[in-house]
Amino acid sequence: MSDESAELRTKELVHDFRNILNSIQMCSAMALMDLPADSAAAEMFREIQAASTQGGTLCGQMLDGNQPTADDLQGHDLSAIAREMTSMFHHSLPGTVTLDCSLAADMPLVAMSASRLRQILTNLVTNAAQSLGTHSGSVQIRTGWSERGDCGPFATADDDQSRIQNQVYLEVSDTGCGMDEATKNRVFDPHFTTKATGHGLGMASVSRIVAENGGTIHIDSRVGIGTSILVTFPCGACPTSREDRLPHRTRIARMLSPVRSVVIADCGVVCVNEA
Repeated sequence: MSDESAELRTKELVHDFRNILNSIQMCSAMALMDLPADSAAAEMFREIQAASTQGGTLCGQMLDGNQPTADDLQGHDLSAIAREMTSMFHHSLPGTVTLDCSLAADMPLVAMSASRLRQILTNLVTNAAQSLGTHSGSVQIRTGWSERGDCGPFATADDDQSRIQNQVYLEVSDTGCGMDEATKNRVFDPHFTTKATGHGLGMASVSRIVAENGGTIHIDSRVGIGTSILVTFPCGACPTSREDRLPHRTRIARMLSPVRSVVIADCGVVCVNEA
């Protein structure tokens, strides 16, 4: 099959899948009409609608060749997006996984589409939960921002200070199996996976989206202890006066354990080595 034929076939499948998602949305809407708005069942159907809408948006991006949309030109609150997805995660994650969230208020906006931010968060949380296997453990989602981009061990003497200013961050950490150096260095490679049924596409898409939007990814992982993945983005809109700043700014420097060295790849991925 030629590349052109393969691309056409892929788009046909995506188109048909989006139609299925549209049907799920319509059925959910009909079910909501017959349910009390404050019932648990209604809440579940609203989550089904939100998930199918997100899936439909991703399908649209594939069919449109990832062309910029109106949503791409708007700023979005990373904490607000994480907050809206929390309920879905609570219902979709295994009962052995405890989800903890620490989401900063009054976040500066990130100048990228909400659907891509959701895609990043979904992949990171899913991988974090899967790293626990059948064992009980926790996954934590944290958001915040640093006015000066003070990334502690991630800020080196060679950094362009203007580049690391006003960074918004998302951290997803887990108490799972952790990664050795070989795995950590390949975790964002397309088609690389350590799971028997994995395809190695989720984390590769995270790396691509982050790089396309001027962000970086910091990885701290230790075998048998867990993994922390920190994603930073330049703010799309930042407070300019002292009164507008957050009263309790979270410093990224205290988020992760001390490191010995930092390696910044061309794609924007930052791998950290243990002290």
